[in-house]
Order: sequence, then C-alpha cells, then structure tokens
Amino acid sequence: MGLGIADIDAIIITHDHDDHTESVEGILSLLAKYNDHNEQRKSKVVDIFGSSGTLLKFHGLLSATDLFGNREINFKLLVPGAEITEIEGLSLMEKQGFTLSIKPAYHIERWTNQESSVGLVIHTRIPDCKNGGCLNIGITGDSRYEAGLGREYKECQVLLLNIGSVEKEEGKLLSQHLGMSGSINLIKEARLGKPLLAILTEFGEEFSGRREIISRIIKNWAQPMAGGKSNDLMVLPADVHLEVRLEDLNVRETDTNVFFPYTMIEIDESDTETLSYRFNG
Repeated sequence: MGLGIADIDAIIITHDHDDHTESVEGILSLLAKYNDHNEQRKSKVVDIFGSSGTLLKFHGLLSATDLFGNREINFKLLVPGAEITEIEGLSLMEKQGFTLSIKPAYHIERWTNQESSVGLVIHTRIPDCKNGGCLNIGITGDSRYEAGLGREYKECQVLLLNIGSVEKEEGKLLSQHLGMSGSINLIKEARLGKPLLAILTEFGEEFSGRREIISRIIKNWAQPMAGGKSNDLMVLPADVHLEVRLEDLNVRETDTNVFFPYTMIEIDESDTETLSYRFNG
C-alpha cells in the first residue's frame, strides 16, 4: 500500500498468542531505528492497545525511549467493559479518529493462563450514510461462542470474526474458537435485521480451497428463517486482496480496481492460495 514504518500510528492486540504478536518486536525495532536516524529529529510515538497477556509479554519493550529519553510507545490496557476515549491525557477521537469499546472474548492467553483475551468495537467518525450516525467496526478476536456474545456487536456495520478452525467441529461449538456454528450464532445475534458486512478471518490450514463455500454456508444459515433471504447480509472471507472502502463499504474488485457495493461481490477461489474478489452483477 506504499506505507512505511513511520505511517503506523496505533497497534491493537487482542491477545498474546504468537500468531497475533509475531510482528510486534520487528515493528518496534524498526520504529526505534527510525527514531534514531530520522532527519526531522522528532521521534515517532505509537499508541499500543493490548490485553493483559500482551502487557506481560512485552512489558520490557513497552517502556522504550529514544536517544533523548523520550517515550516511543504509549500503552493502554484493554479490559472487557472499558471505554477507551483518551490516551496519555489526549482525546483518542481527536488523535486517532476513533474510540474503543472493549468486549469479552473467551480465549485463554498464554501469559495469564486465563480468558483475558478481548474483542472490541472501533467507533469511528466516518459517517454511516445508509443508517445515520457513524461507522462502527467490530473485531471479535479469538473467542469461542457464548450465548449473547453477538449482541456485544449489535451496533456494528462491519464485523470481523476470527473463525479459527473447523477441523474437529462436527457441528459442535468449539472450546477456543468460533468455528462455523459459533460464527453463525454470533452473526445472527449481531445483525438483528440490519445490514451487515461480516468478514471471516484467521483460517486454519484445513480451510484451503474451502473458504468461499464455508463463507457461503455461514451467510445462508445466518439469514433469518422467516421472510425469505435478503441481500443486505454479506459474509466475505478475508485475504490479501480484500480492500473495503469504509466511507461507503464498497469492495475493490481484484482485477479492475473498481469498487462495488459489498452485496455485489463474489469470491473466486480458483487459486486456492489467494482469493480474488469479483463483481457479480
């Protein structure tokens, strides 16, 4: 996307597992090197929002300073139920363009050995032209499904769900991830009859070649049973080509770079390694 290390303003970490944190040390090392050598002599400071396990895992790095003793990192602890509206005395909305509502996640962190993982809702100031108000983006993080979890995201127009695994599911709810059944239940609760773009993330290796059909199954089963199927719910699997324009929730077609409404996008999985997004008129 043509961005560099100095373009990173904030990092959000839902839990401390390696597959969610493996880039943190590299990013912070590059940040320190940038601050030591940038010509403006003004250090880049990054806001990091993280779970309890994240704080324990990276506490040694989070106190980093530049050559002049200035802090390079502001850290904010994420605890379910919290509303994050400021950081280091500054308005988060004015500084970063969002505030955070921290939601529960049922997933054990390594460094706490407790279910201290979190989900969150990002409240933006991007106008929601269709429904009024502003755009809210939900991120479940890794979590198993518990009854009522989807209602934590009922105000969201975009929802990212970490599906995690289906390998041993066999129609049952999983103990640490949403899986297919948990994703269906969560979307039903979150949607409450309103339009919703749901994006499936964190696919295990067993999803290879099956991401499109699994997304389609989840979409069909998450539809209301009565009144027929409507077109305002879409479930898309995430991959490197997925780009959503937040101002109108249009999705970029992979080949043409033209943006279309998310309800008019279909998935091309002819290449099982990388998904493509196609206009379906």
